[in-house]
Amino acid sequence: MDRREISEIIFNQITFKKKELINQYQSSKNEIGYFFIDNLLPEKLANQCFDAFPDKSEMRCLNSIREFKHVSAQMDKHNPLLEKVLYAFQDERIIDLIGDICDIKSLYADDSLYAGGLSLMAKDNFLHPHLDNSHDAGRERWRVLNLLYYVTPKLGKRKWRPFRALAKWT
Repeated sequence: MDRREISEIIFNQITFKKKELINQYQSSKNEIGYFFIDNLLPEKLANQCFDAFPDKSEMRCLNSIREFKHVSAQMDKHNPLLEKVLYAFQDERIIDLIGDICDIKSLYADDSLYAGGLSLMAKDNFLHPHLDNSHDAGRERWRVLNLLYYVTPKLGKRKWRPFRALAKWT
């Protein structure tokens, strides 16, 4: 499956649920605006993403008072599927659709993945509330939304709890 096909799946899922997502976002925007979509990608593709996810030993460890997790933005070092899925979310139609849902007229993807990429939380890892980098690498644009896609199965058995794409104000 190529990036365009994955983008098409994401776009169709968001489009199908657009009214519901607008309602979710509108009802939460006065605090921390968000929306989520369960089962955004087909289970087979989500399982492939999970299986392709790098081991924490292949990622950079961030360990400070605010966080202990593993990250990577060097997508060429990992399974190509992860890069396809990551960049599929940056399809212009998807960005415009999310802008419509959140009533943001001018929304852009961050192709450089500045403060983006893969993130892994293993046993005993944590993430305390904190302020993120809220700009692109050139400090020309400021982050307005975060988009997260979770590919975590239920612990123990290989059954999936809902995987979600979440957009929220930063």
